[in-house]
Amino acid sequence: MDSTNKEKTKNQTIGCISIIVIVFIFAVFVSSCGSEHNSKQNAFLMAQQLVTEKLKAPTTAKFPAYEDRFVTDKGEGNYTVASYVDSQNSFGAMIRSNFRVELKYLKENKWNSKNLTIVP
Repeated sequence: MDSTNKEKTKNQTIGCISIIVIVFIFAVFVSSCGSEHNSKQNAFLMAQQLVTEKLKAPTTAKFPAYEDRFVTDKGEGNYTVASYVDSQNSFGAMIRSNFRVELKYLKENKWNSKNLTIVP
């Protein structure tokens, strides 16, 4: 193998390694950004479950689609979820109720809730 081919092979190897490193760094960055977003989404879903259990007609509950503005990350696994739900009241009329829930993520998809408030 002449020196030109050796240099070309060396440059290709360095290029491949560089691409692998860049992809790895990007993957780590994306997963760290996504984990916060997913944690907030999980808090939102847990809040919906807790609110649904308190409704007069839980099967009629309609929540809005997830938006970051509904969930505040308080740090150390603590979240506040403030949103609304449309559901039937005891007379069968659809009403909108605002709710607020404070949650703490414990581990292994276990949550602790406190201060659940639903205001029609």
